[in-house]
Amino acid sequence: MGEHVQDDEGRRQGGGARGPAGRHGGRRRRGGRRRGEGRGQPRQGLGRGRREPARGRVPAGGLPGQARRRGGQARDGRLRRRGRRRLDRPAEGPRARAARDGRRRPPALRLRRLAEGAYRVDRHQRTSDPDVYAVGDCATIWSNALRAETYIALATSAVRSGIVEGHNVGGTPLEAIGVQGSNAISVFGLNLVSTGLSVRAAEQAGLDVAWSDFADLQRPGFMRENAEVKIRIVYEKGSRRVVGAQLASTTDVSMAIHMFSLAIEEGVSIDKLKLLDIFFLPHFNQPYNYITMCALGAE
Repeated sequence: MGEHVQDDEGRRQGGGARGPAGRHGGRRRRGGRRRGEGRGQPRQGLGRGRREPARGRVPAGGLPGQARRRGGQARDGRLRRRGRRRLDRPAEGPRARAARDGRRRPPALRLRRLAEGAYRVDRHQRTSDPDVYAVGDCATIWSNALRAETYIALATSAVRSGIVEGHNVGGTPLEAIGVQGSNAISVFGLNLVSTGLSVRAAEQAGLDVAWSDFADLQRPGFMRENAEVKIRIVYEKGSRRVVGAQLASTTDVSMAIHMFSLAIEEGVSIDKLKLLDIFFLPHFNQPYNYITMCALGAE
């Protein structure tokens, strides 16, 4: 009886069925865990709330000081497989990586631009990098009215810059001749056409200009179909060269603006227009044409 009672006490104190418990403190299973300890009970050295991992495996987050691979397995070193980035180094942008690796920056970051952001080009549409061309609304253009490089976003200018660039890239040298910024619009039947600079634009550009205004009928007064035409010619005071012209009418007078565009390109003075040879026929115009009359009124 006594031996049976002692054996029961040994079992209650943590001993196994074989051998006394008090003398050996209970036998251990393979893996170092005593019989009676729970699988998820914390052990010394793992920290509060940490569970002992199964033998041969690590938690999904990895042990302290170890990196984590996809699938939860640890690997030595500090590189993470996904992204190949060092865990102790912050993320880098493309410029920082290029500077660290010694690579050249993209050409677009080194091209010269105007304050408005347009790429500066020469008469062949070449940028500051001779291997890079720029055309269209992203590039500068030469203004014959200002006689300087500027930015004019017009479809006609963009098309011409593409022609120049295409010839030069293809091996046929071709230089741009500049533009005047000719444009037109029709608002509720009122046709407005313009080329070069207005008075306000010329003054903002620092030009000392004067202007001459004139208004008359398009055809002689006895013609049934008729319309009033208003015209302004803008010219420099010193050189008297034409730098701009604007016309307005309910009839189509747009073709006249092409003559003024050529006059600005060639640097024609307003005095050259006073007696310009313009044909006359009552169905089209008056014997004293509004173009010559406006030029004659210039101071």
